[in-house]
Amino acid sequence: MQKHIALLTVLGFATLTAHGNETAANNANFSAAMNRYLDKNGSLCLKLGNWPIILHEGSQSGELREMAALEAIGLVKSEDTEVAAGATEVTGKARRYTLTSLGTFVKETNWPLDVAEGELGQKTSRASQVTALEAVGLVRSSSTEAVVGNTKIKAKRFSLTDAGNVVQKTNWPQDVTNSEVSQKTSKALEMAALETAGVVAGKDYMINSEVKTKAKSYTLTETANPFVRNKREVESFGVRKTSADLCWARKALDKIVKWEGPWKRDNSQEARVTYTFKITNVADWARKPEVQDAFYEIKRVLDNAGDEAVQNLKLTNRGWEAVGGND
Repeated sequence: MQKHIALLTVLGFATLTAHGNETAANNANFSAAMNRYLDKNGSLCLKLGNWPIILHEGSQSGELREMAALEAIGLVKSEDTEVAAGATEVTGKARRYTLTSLGTFVKETNWPLDVAEGELGQKTSRASQVTALEAVGLVRSSSTEAVVGNTKIKAKRFSLTDAGNVVQKTNWPQDVTNSEVSQKTSKALEMAALETAGVVAGKDYMINSEVKTKAKSYTLTETANPFVRNKREVESFGVRKTSADLCWARKALDKIVKWEGPWKRDNSQEARVTYTFKITNVADWARKPEVQDAFYEIKRVLDNAGDEAVQNLKLTNRGWEAVGGND
């Protein structure tokens, strides 16, 4: 009996010790938290939008260059098609939406975007734009640190919301017919909301469906299948399409450099870790110069491997977990 009690005591102490170790602020627990976070969120992907991607002759040159690079390495294929051009400028019948300067900022910026608190306080052009976008729900922010030279400064990390992703992934301009407005289709409602937010501007047009313009329709090939993630059917502006990310590598933890805290916030404990990351499972095609020329974000990420990054952690009943914006 005494041996049985002694054994239970030892096991109970071991359980408490294990639980205590999971909640301790140490390298092992922070490394485990970051590994779990990056296992879930570490995929590096080309978020190109919904497929098929249709680009007409007036599409932005960057979009055409991206698709041409992917087609050259066999990940996408194209076929010639035609789309309604939209013609005479007449009040009624339809409304054509084009990006404003604020919308163009969303479209052309590489997200997430770190902005120093000092810059936000000075209300620079970039700071004013991200502040305006956050106010209308197109971006969200979290606290982070930016490295300037050898100095770390407080900053805000701005990431696109779902609504912001609509702006970035859509090929502009977009036409909404009076029929779509009266039926309150998702496309009509989205365009109206974006116009209210100030990222697109609408103008009344007469759409002539008889007038066509040449375009190319791009779809993913079987060669791309090993790199496709998050594939699902979606409705984009009233049309059923396939949403899929084309992923080229993963971000993984290299090591924890240091941490600050933990400190108490809203009845919980938080800490901030500084870590370095490495890039693993890089697809061969992502290293091709023609691909990196079209998608300069790939080269930037590869060049920055080994740099320091910052992530906030929160203590939960399951141990330490990463919180905040996308890393």
